[in-house]
Amino acid sequence: MFCKNCGNAMNENAAVCVKCGAVRGKGNSYCPNCGKETNPNAAVCLNCGYALANSQTQSSLEDEGNIGWGILGFLFPLVGFILYCVWMYSKPKTAKMAGKWALISFVIGFVFTVLIQFL
Repeated sequence: MFCKNCGNAMNENAAVCVKCGAVRGKGNSYCPNCGKETNPNAAVCLNCGYALANSQTQSSLEDEGNIGWGILGFLFPLVGFILYCVWMYSKPKTAKMAGKWALISFVIGFVFTVLIQFL
C-alpha cells in the first residue's frame, strides 16, 4: 500500500502516512497500488492499471451512515462500539452512526441503573 498524497510505502494497518502525515486513503497524486505519480483526474493508473476513480467512488457509496447500524448499536452497545472501532477509518459515517447510538444507549442504561439504586 502506498500513500495517495506523497507515494511513500505505508503499512496496511497505518492510519496516517509517516512521511507526510496524510490520513490513509486521502490524496489523489499517487497510485495506492504501485506508488507511482498519477494525474489527479485519471480514472486508472497508467503504470499498473489500478482503478483510481472507481476505488474512491466505491468507498463513498459503501459509507452512507445507515440508520440500521445505529439501531444495532443502540440495542447492543458493545457491538456498536466494536463496529465503530473497526470502521472508523474505512467507513467513518457508518462508524459514527453505530458508535453514537451505542454511547447513547450506554448513557441511558447507566442513568436508569443509578435511578433504580436510589428508589
